Amino acid sequence: MQTLATITRVTKNGHQSTWYFVQAKDGFYAFGGCNTPSIKRFDTLDQLRSLYASYIRYGYKPVIKQEQLELELA
Repeated sequence: MQTLATITRVTKNGHQSTWYFVQAKDGFYAFGGCNTPSIKRFDTLDQLRSLYASYIRYGYKPVIKQEQLELELA
């Protein structure tokens, strides 16, 4: 399984909602949530991208991996 993206946002109730977008041998998956986690399966990458784009419009933000952060040295 290959992770393609991770997004997150804080809900209006203050809960952290995180979604993972991955590619597996049998398709593309999005899984996550906060109160009731769920899994969504897609046959194509375009279908997965469409869900990702709709979540971004809803207020989710991409998660930056720790090793991708730049250090500011004094």
